[in-house]
Amino acid sequence: MQKVIFREEYDKYTEEWGFLAIFPEDEANRGRVGVIPFKIRDGKPWYEAYGEADIDYVLSKKIIHKNDERIPELVDAIEKRIEDKVQVVEKMMR
Repeated sequence: MQKVIFREEYDKYTEEWGFLAIFPEDEANRGRVGVIPFKIRDGKPWYEAYGEADIDYVLSKKIIHKNDERIPELVDAIEKRIEDKVQVVEKMMR
């Protein structure tokens, strides 16, 4: 089981809102965290590649809280992508 934090992200190129699935416990370079950016279009998730993002960038995006109505759909999308269960958290601890 992996811990995940969800945040909203606006893509100025496609003019669409998307999501960042942040994996705070994954190993990453200093000042960065592991992320999977994705969008949900017509009920189907569209993923970008797993990569790293700057912590300051990630923290500048609006968090999606654990009790948000979108969480079940986001959890389902990420669990299918990583083929593992996730636990939604809201804080990064180091």
